[in-house]
Amino acid sequence: MGAGYLVRTPVSIHLLDEDMRTIIEKGDDQELTLEACAEFIDEVEGHLRGLSSVVVEEESLKGILERRGHGVSLEQPSRGGRHVRSSLDSFTGRPREERVEFYRAVAMERTQRRISELSSTMDQELINLVSAHDTLSSSLNEVTEKLVDWVSLYFPELRRLVRTPEKFVGILRKHPSKEDIVSAGTEDVPAEVVEGARRSKGAPTPPAVAPLVMQYASTAWEMISLRERISDRISGVMGEIAPNTSAVAGPLLGAKLIAKAGGLDKLARLPSSSVQIMGAERALFRAMREGSRPPKHGLIFQHPIVHNAARKLRGKAARALASKITVACRIDTFSGSDIGEELTESLKKRIDSLSSSGGPRA
Repeated sequence: MGAGYLVRTPVSIHLLDEDMRTIIEKGDDQELTLEACAEFIDEVEGHLRGLSSVVVEEESLKGILERRGHGVSLEQPSRGGRHVRSSLDSFTGRPREERVEFYRAVAMERTQRRISELSSTMDQELINLVSAHDTLSSSLNEVTEKLVDWVSLYFPELRRLVRTPEKFVGILRKHPSKEDIVSAGTEDVPAEVVEGARRSKGAPTPPAVAPLVMQYASTAWEMISLRERISDRISGVMGEIAPNTSAVAGPLLGAKLIAKAGGLDKLARLPSSSVQIMGAERALFRAMREGSRPPKHGLIFQHPIVHNAARKLRGKAARALASKITVACRIDTFSGSDIGEELTESLKKRIDSLSSSGGPRA
């Protein structure tokens, strides 16, 4: 018994002997799927048993044959494959131009199907959610700053009395002028804001301005609400695909790291040193170019463990956090075990150790 060659093309599958003679073949006017190939292998079981071994070019076909107990080897490209591809006109019975056009259509269909599969994955949704969240945050900062500048013409003290954009917008969407704030009293406005409005040195608010300020603030409030809903969705997706990463890094920071890497699987394959400075690439390249000190952290500076740490310990804290994030991400990708609490507790102990000892090497 000699060896045989099993060769698949987009529309046909061929079984050849070692002298390149066709034992049996099957073709179709549609793309030949892997399921159809498995059916063909079952149909030619008797012919396969008469061969000492079968040579294939694809891992998928190798797996099918091995599960059926056949001796099989992988050769890329195989001698049989080269023979079939050089004689496709005679094998398929199609003119070359028609065959090329058909293969092009099959390739386009495969590409579209792959794009559809990728776009439906939760990784891709997460990447788009992070992009939307960042865009909203950037726009909201600018919109709020313009609102602060506008209202400061008539109530300059409000900038000092209300520090957060959410509170600032929340007050103005209901009470768009200092006169309205004084009239409302302290029922739904902080007492210090009411007192500040009463003592304000700003000019009186023109009647035509108040409705515009209210509408502007209401629009900003809608942006804030939308950003919160997007954050909730990010937390939900992270809980499904990366619960350990979410527990260690936080849902939003974890999602930003995944988006920056291009997906959960890609992040899991990065070393912790890359995770530590992810987002600080420009600073890193500048340091390499100028010979200055490289950055100690990138995106993970947003984590309380890092930005609340003493300045001299931030690098060590960032290194410890990046190490735990890497472990969590790899567990999410390759294991699926939920040990987020254990990782978080271990990280907390490490940070406490750094703080109490003055920062041994992380």
